[in-house]
Order: sequence, then C-alpha cells, then structure tokens
Amino acid sequence: MKRVLLLAALLMAMTALTGCFRTSFTYSDRGASSVTEESQKFLIFGLIGPKKPYRADKLCPSGVAGVETYASFGNMCIGACTANIYTPRMVKVTCAAGGAHNFYLDDTDNVLAHEFVDAAGHSTVQNFESDVL
Repeated sequence: MKRVLLLAALLMAMTALTGCFRTSFTYSDRGASSVTEESQKFLIFGLIGPKKPYRADKLCPSGVAGVETYASFGNMCIGACTANIYTPRMVKVTCAAGGAHNFYLDDTDNVLAHEFVDAAGHSTVQNFESDVL
C-alpha cells in the first residue's frame, strides 16, 4: 500500500512540476503551403536555450505564414524524468503560399533594400538610394 501511495505522490509531483505552454503567431492574410516541425534543446526549466536564434525565414523561401512553439506531452515527460534539467520544446513553422517581401535595414533602421521573393523562390532586390539619408 505504501508503494502505491508513494507512486501516486510521485506522479502528482511530476505533473505539478511540469507545465504546458504554447506561443504562436500567424499572418492571417497568407495561405499555408507547407509545415515543418523540429525539436529544440533547452536546459534548466527552459531557461538556457540554443545559442543561435531560430531562422524560420531560411525554411520558407516564399515567406512565413506562422510560427508556433510548444512543449508536447513527450517533451514534458522527458523534462520530468530529468528533473527539468533537459527540457526540449517543439517549433512548428508554416510556410506561406505566394510571395514574400523582405526589407534590409542598417544600424539606424534606415531601409537599404527591398526584396521580393515569388512563389518559386526567385528573388528580386531593389536597392534604395537617397540624398536625404
């Protein structure tokens, strides 16, 4: 009987120490063409993450329609088994259908160039030159 109570207490503690979260953004005016899902490695309750930022724009040549990060049930189980030392998370990137626009800025946020990427992935870059800037 003690083992059952101890196991129940352990399961309740593991459930209480793990939490669900989901962060997402979506451009509602862009249609979806493909979805990519990858795992990211985090440490110590998710406080220490990858050294480089995740580049969703590299996955989607025609633009990003949405990005979602979340901890799946499997990620939470792994975190609970490692006492939340290793806490993986999932990132889901939805690529946009159609074209995309990119603006390139300098250190003072002045626009240097505009790039249009069509649905086939071909890009056209227009440099901006001005006497005012």
